[in-house]
Parts: sequence; structure tokens; C-alpha cells
Amino acid sequence: MTMNHILFSAVSFNELMETPIDSIDHDDLSLSEERLITLVTQLSEYIHSHSIDDIKRGSAIYWLTYALHYSVSRMQTEVVEQIISIAYALAKKDPDAFCDLLSQPFQGGDFHGQSAFFVWMDELYSSVLDEKSHPNIVSLNFIFSYLLDHVASAVALALAKNHVEGSAAGKSGLLLIILTLLQAASIPYNQAVTQLMAELLLKCMTKAPNIINRALTQEIMQGPFGGKSIIYFLVSVLRELVRDKYNESAVNIVSNILLNVMQKGDRDSLARSLFGIVGEGPYAGCHPLHIVLMSLVSAAYVNNNDIVFKQVIMVLQQLYNIFSNEMLLALTKEITHGKHMGKNGAMMLIRAFIAGLDHKLDVTPLADGLSKLIDANPEALVYAFMCPIGSMKEGGTSYLSLLIRILNEQKQSDSKFQSVMVVMTRLTASTQYRDRILQLSADERRSLSMHGLYAASPSIKRNF
Repeated sequence: MTMNHILFSAVSFNELMETPIDSIDHDDLSLSEERLITLVTQLSEYIHSHSIDDIKRGSAIYWLTYALHYSVSRMQTEVVEQIISIAYALAKKDPDAFCDLLSQPFQGGDFHGQSAFFVWMDELYSSVLDEKSHPNIVSLNFIFSYLLDHVASAVALALAKNHVEGSAAGKSGLLLIILTLLQAASIPYNQAVTQLMAELLLKCMTKAPNIINRALTQEIMQGPFGGKSIIYFLVSVLRELVRDKYNESAVNIVSNILLNVMQKGDRDSLARSLFGIVGEGPYAGCHPLHIVLMSLVSAAYVNNNDIVFKQVIMVLQQLYNIFSNEMLLALTKEITHGKHMGKNGAMMLIRAFIAGLDHKLDVTPLADGLSKLIDANPEALVYAFMCPIGSMKEGGTSYLSLLIRILNEQKQSDSKFQSVMVVMTRLTASTQYRDRILQLSADERRSLSMHGLYAASPSIKRNF
């Protein structure tokens, strides 16, 4: 008897549901739209008429997951909604038992080694890729939110569990939530879905903070993301979100999650997560701190983006409060490979400062931060300010030259002028700056002198 015959025979269906999936060969199964609907209808009838213990002993959750996979791949959103209704009925009956069912890895079939939780999260990710499937996100978000409200710790443990075999190796349900959010944030005009996914992640953190905190900083040991931590992907989400000021609410959520991890997470694990160099990918050669700094730069290039800009600054300030020594080293160490090779974090911070000035943002916290960095490591900061920018449209000019230009263009009463003066006063007071002053043109030194800043040649006034 073929698998299709068994599955769609009214006589055999109950027997099939009671049969462990590892003893079934379903290679010949083919689901047309009509048969998919029939399967879901039969599953609904079976689940509503049997106890949770009966369901545990059989394969109903596997077939429910199988039907979900098929309906998502075919963009049959109404069928997905029906499947989630069945899941909701089970969750209402016994949320603990249902969560346990979703957490158990399948022992056979197409999802061998994966839990239903993981597969359902994978379907959530798939649904982001096409706007026609976005109703699926609402449906899946509903059932996950319901379970988090009732059995949060069990859900969080299931989401945090790393899979160890097959194509899912190294991945977890939590990683899939963040990858879904990352994908949603990268799609223009997608604020509604982005916000929904950010809220789901926030609920995970709010309901089970200790479990999620630990999971975010753990290194992924295998698979395509091996060597990275989940927090790497979370700061990558931040980088995508800040490009659009209409993502303010989602930026606030992600920033607060990062702040929570920094305040409550294990310090050593967090340090490894934030300052470990990424070997490959779009941020090869960088560490997650660099990605936060790039987020600040991106936010600074958006007009009237003060709220988002301040949120990213808060993340950096908290990082500095916890990891001042590590952060000073990380900011001044040059990136040695990848497309950002030759840059360092201090240059990114300076670039964000200048972009913020140009886009009318409040850069006072950055001015204070740069002043502290100059005091802590004047040699590295002078180098960062005076190094040619290179590929930017200004050609071979330096950040210091740009700041001098800004001073010349502003009135002394302007906040922009005052912010630049805070940084320039500290910079030009350093011995390292004075040793390199001849790198500036005569006009630039004349401008500095006009503003009361040190501008003499070392051969003339070495001991000024």
C-alpha cells in the first residue's frame, strides 16, 4: 500500500497517526493542493478527538509540521492559518505538553533530527522572503507569543537549543528568529513585519532573560555560522534597522536587548562575543563592536535621525562602561583583512561624528567620547584623525581637514562649532599631534591659529 493511499484512506488514517514516523517510508508522498487540505482537515479531526497522551505517542505533530512546510512553500496562507488554529487548540488544552511535543527532535522523515519548534521557525523565515506570505508571519507569531505567555522557560530552552546534525547543524530557533528579523529589516518599506519580529524577540528576552542572555553570547560551534555568536547577527540587525528612521521602535527594541545582555550577561562570554574577529562574510576582519560603530555611521547619515542616533550611542556608552580597556584596544586596532581592511574603530567613530554634524544631529556625547579616547591613546587618535580618508569623495583629505573646514564655516555661537572645538582642543594639545603638524597645509594651520588652537611648526615652537 502506497504512502498516498495510507494517508488519504479514512480507514488507515488513525493507524497512521499512531505509527512512529521512523517506521514509515513516505518517499512516494505527493501533496496536491486538494490533498493538503484533506490532510489538514483529517489532522484537525484526529487532534480534536484524541487526548494529548495519544498525540504524544504518535506522529500527528510530524504530519502537522509536514503540512505547514508544504503550505508555506506553496504560499497557501489560509491553510497555514488553519494549521495554527489546530496548534492553538492543542496549546490551550495543555501548553506544557504541547511545548514538549514541539521540542522533541523527529526521529525520521524529512525533518530528521530537527524539532517542530525549529522547523516552524524556519517556515517563519521562509515567509519573510515574499510579501504574499506575510500573513503566515502573523499566524506563526501568534502561536509562539501564546506559548511564551504560558510556558516561557520551556519555549526559551527549546529556542536556545543548538541542532547538531544535518543542514540545521549549529542553528537554533533563536538564531532563526534573529535571521528572520535581519531579513525583514533589509527589505525596504517593511516596517510592519520588522516590528512584529522585533516584538517577538523582545518577548523572548522579557519572559526568559537568563536563558536568552546565555544563548545570545554562546559561540556557534558548527555549520555555516561556526565561529560566530548569535549576538553577531543581532548587531547586524541593528546595522540594517538604522538605515531607515521609520524603524525607530525596532531600533529601540534591539538596542534595549543589547543593553540588557551587557548588564546581565556573563562578562567573559560577552567579551568573546563582542571582540572576537569574524573570519568570513560581509564583515570579515571586523568584530561585532565594529558593526555597532558602522550602525552609528549609517544612523548619522540620515537627517533628523536623533532618536536612532542616540540609541546606538547608548549601546556604545554601556559597552565602554563595562569594557573600557578592551574597547580602547578594539577601537584603535587596525582591521587586517576584508573590505574594511586598513580602517579601525576610531576612524568609524570620527566619521559618525562628522556625518552627525552634517546631518544636524546632537553629537555632544560623541565629542565627549572622542575627547576621552584622545586622552587614553593620543597616538592612535591622532593617526585616525590625520590618516587620508581614501575612497571617500573628499579624495585624499583627512578627517582633521574636514573638521578644520567645519570650523571655518560655522559661527562661534553655533553648537556645531562648539562640538568641534571640544574635540580639536583636546587633540591639538597632544604631543603626538604637534609632532605631525606639518602634515597640515599652511592654510589649515593658519585656520587653527585663528581659532586659538596650536598650529606652530615643531621646529619653531617645540615647547609651546
